[in-house]
Amino acid sequence: MESLGGALEAAGTTVQDVYRLVYYKYNTCQESWAFLQRHRPATTLVTVPALASPHIKFEIEVYAAVRQEPLRKFDVIVVGAGLSGLKAAWEVQKSEIYKLAQMLKLELVVQRSDGDLIFEDLDGGFRRTGYGLTPDARQPSLLRHLYLGYNSAEPNAAEAIRLITREIENSCHKLDIRDPIGTGEGLDKLTLLEWAKTKTSSNTALAVVNMWMRAIVGIEASEITGHFLRANNFSKSITFDPPLPSWRLKLAEHGVQSFPFKNIVIYSEPWWRKAGLSGALMSFKGPLSTSRDTRNDRKGHYSPTCFTNGEFGRQLCKYPRAERTKAILTDIERVFGPYTKVPDPIGVAQRTWSKDLWSWVCTDPVSPPGITTLHEHALRATHGKVHFVCTETAYECKGYMYGAVISGERGAKEVIQALSEAKL
Repeated sequence: MESLGGALEAAGTTVQDVYRLVYYKYNTCQESWAFLQRHRPATTLVTVPALASPHIKFEIEVYAAVRQEPLRKFDVIVVGAGLSGLKAAWEVQKSEIYKLAQMLKLELVVQRSDGDLIFEDLDGGFRRTGYGLTPDARQPSLLRHLYLGYNSAEPNAAEAIRLITREIENSCHKLDIRDPIGTGEGLDKLTLLEWAKTKTSSNTALAVVNMWMRAIVGIEASEITGHFLRANNFSKSITFDPPLPSWRLKLAEHGVQSFPFKNIVIYSEPWWRKAGLSGALMSFKGPLSTSRDTRNDRKGHYSPTCFTNGEFGRQLCKYPRAERTKAILTDIERVFGPYTKVPDPIGVAQRTWSKDLWSWVCTDPVSPPGITTLHEHALRATHGKVHFVCTETAYECKGYMYGAVISGERGAKEVIQALSEAKL
């Protein structure tokens, strides 16, 4: 058995990897059982008249599975990496905004997501849950009073949230982003809130949809259609000769202005980490609608970025800066205070995107019902030698930096193609 153990070790395997044994000529098996410990592979006993040499009492034939490298998961595997394969491997690792950041040699910081999220109900009750998880809405204080005017607790709220999440995901998968009108029949006739009401009667789920819209596009769910396009108002501030066609101007005239209000609150230490919190919150009540941990440990910069979006932001920004800042800090204390001591900040930076001279808005204006159906074709259409590139013209990630980068690539390809055409 000692020689068998050495053979297994030389093969890079152990006795636990043995899956079959064949004994030739029976002899006492006590030594065999001791060698196998508790492992019992399939065993066969074969009686033979003689073995290779008279002094050999028995022979053992062993079948073992040699361990390969530990199982690893990959998103993409390139087989046969010649020049084409190497280029493919290079490109698939770099999404457009990441590629741009690398080219510009920008420092990248991983956004923290470890720790718990605080979820605030409209009744002022708090739920502490794992980051990315659905809070247990069956607890009695959740949503006794919703922004929709209802006044009843919902014991199955968590299930309703999961239901509306699945419904939205299923609808998204059915849409062709390059043909939203043809594949999204009927969605442009309703606001998102109206569409959500056809899927669920849960007050909680409807409030969650509204909270998502505040966080993602900075407006209320009652202002946006089931599928929507974004069109900026830049065409109103630029004089075109010849003038832009009327259908392009309609995009700007009917856009609903989003309203995200960003606050970066800077502290001397990441106090939320000591309490096992992620620094993230989601609130039906406001004025803060969401926050995320955006600290940079390497530079000693500790700050949650807090958003007051949609109607919350519109109302808060009616006040002077000092009052806005006080409201934000008071809200942070109110939400996080029950879980940990909140120190005074060392600074607060605010950004009202709607007042930005160049971007005007973040993410972008969005369309009310009917506009996508009528004018979606105009979003990327050229006007003579004028090509339009902006994040709202992207097929993916409209309104975000990734969408801006890929729309720029599209516009560059259009211009190169136009310049390469024969001039007669």
